[in-house]
Amino acid sequence: MQGLELEIEGCHDYENGWCPSGMTVTEDGSLRNAGREFITSPATLSTTSAILNQFFSRRNFTKDNYSDRCSVHVHNNCQDMSVEQLASVLLLYQMVEELFFSFVGEERRDNIFCVPWSQTNLSYNVIRRMVDGYSIPDWQKYTAVNLRRLLDLGTIGFRHMAGTADVKRIS
Repeated sequence: MQGLELEIEGCHDYENGWCPSGMTVTEDGSLRNAGREFITSPATLSTTSAILNQFFSRRNFTKDNYSDRCSVHVHNNCQDMSVEQLASVLLLYQMVEELFFSFVGEERRDNIFCVPWSQTNLSYNVIRRMVDGYSIPDWQKYTAVNLRRLLDLGTIGFRHMAGTADVKRIS
């Protein structure tokens, strides 16, 4: 199961009625112009798609609602994974990171809110350090793959996709 975070700016006339069941909203300090983060509950792809369709049918977002600060984050539940499984996921990610950027568009590779793992000094061995009681060394939340929420929510976040209201593309 996964959860999504949709970062959207220009929500000056935000009302609670925008969020269907299965979605919450919070303000996000990295966003401007009345930016909000709309968060789905962990769910299957079909349930998440239904929530997104309902959400976007309630509001017409345009290109003006999305700046380079906005993105779609996918959080995958890793709570039941062993250390070896987590390390394997991160090793696999390192191998396919280029494919992720090819899919979302090269402009995200140079976005300061989505720094590629290949441009950091970190490796999949960071999981072992976490398990051994160390914090994540110098991990910035604005990396393309975000491990900071692994410690509190048990998720790995993927921040590759630019903000969009295109449910088919998100799915």
